[in-house]
Amino acid sequence: MSEPMKADASAAARWAAQADACERALSERPDDPSAWMDLTILYWLATDYGISVGAGMPVDFFRIAGDRLAALLEVGRTRFAECPQVEFWTRYIEWIEYGRPLAIADCRAWLAREPQFKDPAVFAFMTSPHAAPDRDVAQLLAECRGQDTERARYLVSVIESAMLRNGERGTHPA
Repeated sequence: MSEPMKADASAAARWAAQADACERALSERPDDPSAWMDLTILYWLATDYGISVGAGMPVDFFRIAGDRLAALLEVGRTRFAECPQVEFWTRYIEWIEYGRPLAIADCRAWLAREPQFKDPAVFAFMTSPHAAPDRDVAQLLAECRGQDTERARYLVSVIESAMLRNGERGTHPA
């Protein structure tokens, strides 16, 4: 097997293993918004055609991810209606995928309701040209660099891309 094919098989296996672990976590803890969040974000990213092809995912995994994503978003709206984690990620995915509104004011409200949940800070940072990362973004970046989830990899990528766009090289809070 050629090196690129081995890399594709390895990446596809990593995604499948992560999906299995997240599915298991959600079935064991169906009322845990973190379990919902990890699985939802994994499947959302897996439905990105460029990511799925680049990772060498089988077409069946791509289809399963799409089907599960729709179901998970609906579960999120009903089971976790007042949870900032679920509210943010549901709205963020809908903003990215469908252009539905998402306001910085909403993100600030979620941060105020649950200060330990820093993900909404990314939206304000990535949609504000020339902004330096604030303390929440810097803390989130440091936290995500130490995690091995698709959510963490995605957030690191978005934050670092926005930092480069804004001319910011460090991770120190403003």
